[in-house]
Amino acid sequence: MKRLFVSKISYFKIGLSTLLIFITLPFFLALFWVLALATFLYIRRSIWPNYKDGLAINPELIFSPINGKVKWVDNETREVCLSVSLCSGLGVYFPCKASVEELKIKNSNQSKWRGFTNRRNRYNLTLRDTKSDRIFFEIEPLLLSFRSFVEVGDRAKMSACMGYLPFGGKVKLRFPLDAKLLVSKGETLKAGETVLAGA
Repeated sequence: MKRLFVSKISYFKIGLSTLLIFITLPFFLALFWVLALATFLYIRRSIWPNYKDGLAINPELIFSPINGKVKWVDNETREVCLSVSLCSGLGVYFPCKASVEELKIKNSNQSKWRGFTNRRNRYNLTLRDTKSDRIFFEIEPLLLSFRSFVEVGDRAKMSACMGYLPFGGKVKLRFPLDAKLLVSKGETLKAGETVLAGA
């Protein structure tokens, strides 16, 4: 009875192939997961748009700039903190018709706003609406940096995209003191549809 003969070179090839499979398998699994997540988010956003276009909008209303939830509300200072989860739609939109007055990055140890705990940079954005009132944004990314599409001096209509948070994060807004906050803690938000504040 003949024995199956396997040369040393064959053993080496088998061992090398097995090693390469174990090394590359996690990479391909991670790539598959990222592609699957991107496909899911694209389909979800295509079926359920982030905002309705072409509506008659009251210029005195300020809408939610994100899809997410209200983390906390401070009626005295007219501040609202919003949280953006990974699967809730990652775009950040203009809450009203406005122009960009200021855009700057602030290091975490310079921030005095409460509600932010990680050490990533904050993005401060100041808008001026059609009534010449200022609306202040502070954006804190969860993992990756905020991707901004706007520059100082840009003008945009309500629900125009100003950027996105790749893996979610927090968005804080401060309104003029004469504004009336119309949301409460824990409320679910839809970008361009949920009213945050009004005159």
